[in-house]
Amino acid sequence: MTTAPKYMAVQGAALIVGCGLLLIGVLGFIPGVTSDFGHLQWAGHSGAKLFGIFAVSGLHNLVHLTFGVIGLAMARTYAASRAYFIGGGLVYLALWLHGLFIDHGSSANFIPMNGADNWLHLGLGAVMVLLGLTLAGQRDPTKRRAKIRA
Repeated sequence: MTTAPKYMAVQGAALIVGCGLLLIGVLGFIPGVTSDFGHLQWAGHSGAKLFGIFAVSGLHNLVHLTFGVIGLAMARTYAASRAYFIGGGLVYLALWLHGLFIDHGSSANFIPMNGADNWLHLGLGAVMVLLGLTLAGQRDPTKRRAKIRA
């Protein structure tokens, strides 16, 4: 007799991505991991860079922390995990577009972004949408579980 999995793949992936985003958000507040930490601002132009590459601010770190917590919370159910990936992926793709079209020296760059951030947001957004579409598997996972028990 085969038992149904406790979590669907999309839920496990939501846990992993949520933990990863939480980690990135926390690391943005750690001196040494974030270069020029003394220049970290709450919002707007900040001289601080995560791993010496990605522009960060307190607000930018908070965005990653928030998406991490949301990922952990939404990993509880199949439908919520799928919504997290598709909705969150679209938000990160919107951040990518925002980063492409703003002048990085202007006040429109309130969540400081640079070229590295733009590539990261593009990749993260695309991967999240793809995970939401591909790992979701069956449209109704409860039907699969009922068939396994039979």
